[in-house]
Amino acid sequence: MGRYQETAAGAQVYIPENPYATVEEVLIELRKPTREALEGSVLYNEIQIAIEHASRFIDRWMGRDYYQHDFTVTPLEFDENSEEVIMLDVFLPYSPLISGLVVSQSGRTLSDGVDYHLDQKVRADRTYQCTLRRLK
Repeated sequence: MGRYQETAAGAQVYIPENPYATVEEVLIELRKPTREALEGSVLYNEIQIAIEHASRFIDRWMGRDYYQHDFTVTPLEFDENSEEVIMLDVFLPYSPLISGLVVSQSGRTLSDGVDYHLDQKVRADRTYQCTLRRLK
């Protein structure tokens, strides 16, 4: 989720994570002048929080999200006790996967089609289920 950040003027501004709209776009749709929601004001922060909540609702409703997840600094890590791991399958929290998947185990990079199989199914409700199945 987003976070509050202090501006140079000392105001607290809410910074949403991966929003699908801006405060200005919301104000235009509401037919409100942009001066009513100055950066750092209570109204500005409330709109930012509402945008973030609406963006995550869209993600859940569609069964996917529309932004890039970068795990190069802090990778997703699972172990045999993780709730995403069931028998030989690992259920990934983000789907569909478009590119850039690197799977490693104990520092060894695994290969798709040799060590694991990436299965991306479209369910009847048009959401995705992304699963890694271990082959060895």
